[in-house]
Amino acid sequence: MKSAKWMLLGVVSTLMACGGGSEASYESSGTKTGETASVSLPDSFFLASEPAGKKSVKEVRDGANSGDEIVITGKVGGDVNAFIEGRAVFTIVDLALKDCAESEMEEGGCPTPWDYCCEDKTNLAQHTATIELRDGEKPYSVSVQGLRGLEHQKVVVIQGTAHKDEAGNLTIVAKGLWMKSAAGG
Repeated sequence: MKSAKWMLLGVVSTLMACGGGSEASYESSGTKTGETASVSLPDSFFLASEPAGKKSVKEVRDGANSGDEIVITGKVGGDVNAFIEGRAVFTIVDLALKDCAESEMEEGGCPTPWDYCCEDKTNLAQHTATIELRDGEKPYSVSVQGLRGLEHQKVVVIQGTAHKDEAGNLTIVAKGLWMKSAAGG
């Protein structure tokens, strides 16, 4: 029994030491329980520079068809929980909309300005897109909140493929993600 434990420990240690050539492990926080989870996503998702030709969420919603390759920009938000726990999925909102921290409607301050609660729900829906980082046909089974600084109200630029459902909801299957830094890029 002891030898089986040591052999298993050896295999696990070897796998951890070897890593996975094109993948890197990052710490992701922000789960509801405050736990930290180890996340493994391909480095290729994270772009070193801002891609050219970006369009607003509204422009992509109005002009793109399912299957179109697009570059879209927006701010992470649209709901109190813009990140889906346990999935590499989050929502972005068109930069033309003011979040509740920027809005004059919220003079007393808002504890969750990224939820755009000060915005008309119908208008908000027309300026929102869902972003998915997929492993094949399904989103990675990890939360991406906190990953490389990805948080609510972060401005992002996504390269990917547009998908629209019958109701007009827009999902972007991301091939690349670039985040605007606090210093401007």
